[in-house]
Amino acid sequence: MNVRGIANTHRPLPVRTAASQPVPLFGTRRVRFAGRDLTIMSFNANHLVRLDGGQYEKKAQAIAGMILPHDPDVIALQEVRDREIVAELNERYLKGRYPNISCFEYEDSQRLAVLSKADISQEDAAHVYAGENADMLRGMLQVKLQAPGVEPLNLFNMHLRAGGSQKRRIAQLYAAETGRSYIDKAFDEAPDGFHALLGDGNVIGDAHGRKVLDTLAGKNHPNPRRRLVEVFENSKGRVYTWKRGKKQAKLDYAFVSPNLLMRVKDFGVCGDVNPVASDHRPIKLTVHLPDRKPAGAENPVRENAGRRVSLFA
Repeated sequence: MNVRGIANTHRPLPVRTAASQPVPLFGTRRVRFAGRDLTIMSFNANHLVRLDGGQYEKKAQAIAGMILPHDPDVIALQEVRDREIVAELNERYLKGRYPNISCFEYEDSQRLAVLSKADISQEDAAHVYAGENADMLRGMLQVKLQAPGVEPLNLFNMHLRAGGSQKRRIAQLYAAETGRSYIDKAFDEAPDGFHALLGDGNVIGDAHGRKVLDTLAGKNHPNPRRRLVEVFENSKGRVYTWKRGKKQAKLDYAFVSPNLLMRVKDFGVCGDVNPVASDHRPIKLTVHLPDRKPAGAENPVRENAGRRVSLFA
């Protein structure tokens, strides 16, 4: 894995595919991704770390209880401790369904991971942080998902630092600009490819939040094919993805490239908040990937840039 941002403080991780995956902690059962529909779930696990007194087991079981009924092909997790704990979550609680794991481990304990049934053919990771403010450190994990016989998908798993103070709001915007630069690099490498960005944006739909999200999406990019489109907009405040006490908000988001928008088959928020698992609800996105095109052929692109669609009534 190539780590950008402050890469000199981190050791690169090898690319891990189904064939090269190291032996997990508790054995494995290989499950191959089949078909051309790909369901991606994004879930902030709210500090999945080792806890005393049996609390870890209760939390891991609760997290699995929110994931398994939906059987996603790919899970983008935020706020996980390390690769070891993610591998254990897969093998002990997710029934070993995800043989391919990518994890971005950096100084902050709220790290990122992607678990996948489809092969991960490429990994990359980047820090998105504000200058020398170590408390603002967050990351973005990019993986290329390659299912048999279909076009690959570039998936970005993001987690921005929470806002609040003016300092933190400035840091959020800086992080969005940094993250967008890495997304642009992915478009440089695959201009006609399929790209999706999911994760915890830690912003609401106010003016500042929209500016952060529009920056990540590249709303004002001169090339409309590079403007990521939000899959749904919570303009009426009816949908929330985070709840703590009486407070609730939509903090988790999904964006896709314009050529993938027409292939979105389903999008939803899964279940209700289970405080044992997390203060977030998972979101999931199902897209229909086309058969792999012959070498030299181009993907047809439908111009949906700048249009937000709602799959809610």
